Amino acid sequence: MAKYKYPAIFTLNELGGYCVNFPDIQGGYADGKDLTEARERAKSVLSLMLYTYETEGIKILPPAKKNEIKAPKGAIVEIISCNIDDYRESFNTGRAKAVAKEAAEERITKHFKRNTYRVVKSKQISSAKFKSFKSGAKNKRQAQR
Repeated sequence: MAKYKYPAIFTLNELGGYCVNFPDIQGGYADGKDLTEARERAKSVLSLMLYTYETEGIKILPPAKKNEIKAPKGAIVEIISCNIDDYRESFNTGRAKAVAKEAAEERITKHFKRNTYRVVKSKQISSAKFKSFKSGAKNKRQAQR
């Protein structure tokens, strides 16, 4: 049975939710509107990343100790555990594929909204051009489905 425990850093974001980072897992990021949701998503991300490492033959490095983690002031460091065997079983049923796809689409949408808001706010483009661009992107995504 493949059980893992890795430290995660939970930091409060500007929207009042939490961003999660796994210092020992490259690309291991999650977020949540509150600490409970952030923990659940962190467990899913950890499972997905370690499952991917296993299936692609990438060496899984041992986790750092909790007291060795250098976290920003005000951040929370917690140990997140997961069971890859359970995840593998759910992944093979397709549920995890759908969840991973949904999470990826949500992250892309948030990233798009945040960055386009910053562009409009900094007056690099007008609000009218932004609305035109936004509706065009939405129509393009719908056409791809």
